[in-house]
Amino acid sequence: MSRFGLRLLGAPVLALALFAACSLAPAGGPPVVDGYSLGDIAMCEDGCQRFIDAGREWLDSEAPDHRPVVSVEVRWLGAPILLTRSGGNGDFVVVLHLDDDSMRAIMVLCGVGLDHDRCFTMPAGELHDPWQT
Repeated sequence: MSRFGLRLLGAPVLALALFAACSLAPAGGPPVVDGYSLGDIAMCEDGCQRFIDAGREWLDSEAPDHRPVVSVEVRWLGAPILLTRSGGNGDFVVVLHLDDDSMRAIMVLCGVGLDHDRCFTMPAGELHDPWQT
C-alpha cells in the first residue's frame, strides 16, 4: 500500500477513535446543587462531623424555616477549582437532604491559619466552576 493510501486509511480510524472517546465522556459534567458541582463521597478520619455541623449551622442561619434534614453527605467538589487560602484541613461540599426531597449544599472549609479546628462556609458565587454555563 502506498503512503497516500495509509494516510487515507488513518484519517477515518482517527476520527472513529475521537468519536468513541467523546462518547464515553460524561454528558454535562457532574451533578450540581446550589451552584456546587458534586464529586465523590468524601471519607474523613473523624467521620466528617465538623463539616456536617458547619453545614447544618449554615442552613439554620440561611433558611431558618427550612424543612427537616433527613440525611447529610460530605462530598468532594466535582469540578476543578483553584482555591488559595492559608491553612487548610479539608475542603468539602456538604449536601443536606431535606424531608421534601429537596437538597441544599454549601462548601465547608476547615483549618484557618494555625487553627485547624475552625471551619467556615463559602457561597458558590465565590467559586469559578468551569462546568457551569
